[in-house]
Amino acid sequence: MLNSLKTLLWFCTAVSLSLGAVLLTLDHNRRYDEILDTLVPIIHTQTRSVAISETEYNPENSAFDLYPGLDILYGLRSWELEETEISIKGKVIPYVAEYGLSPAGPYDRDLGFALTLLDLNGDYRGVSLVDAYGRLAKLSFYLN
Repeated sequence: MLNSLKTLLWFCTAVSLSLGAVLLTLDHNRRYDEILDTLVPIIHTQTRSVAISETEYNPENSAFDLYPGLDILYGLRSWELEETEISIKGKVIPYVAEYGLSPAGPYDRDLGFALTLLDLNGDYRGVSLVDAYGRLAKLSFYLN
């Protein structure tokens, strides 16, 4: 009698652990599906990325991506916060590190300067350089 009770307890323990593992896996899969459902529309709308190259601008090279002026303006703040040197049509956008997180003030002068150089409806060729550590060091945009 005691032996069959022990077997029943071990069986119940094994079943409860197995059910717990199944429920944990199902919950993990549910969360993973929710994340993918959220990210898929974002991934599908991204058609351009920064091309990494160790060469300077060569107009004959067609491997560089085209960027609309509005995309450049949108990405300007994040590139500057990464301390990337940005130039548009050969003119360097000044970087103001201490005002990088401020929503207004002297940092907006950089955006204003970029707006004077950018044609928001125009297409630009992007050229990028990386430093020895693999970080994006310089981004140059030239009107196409």
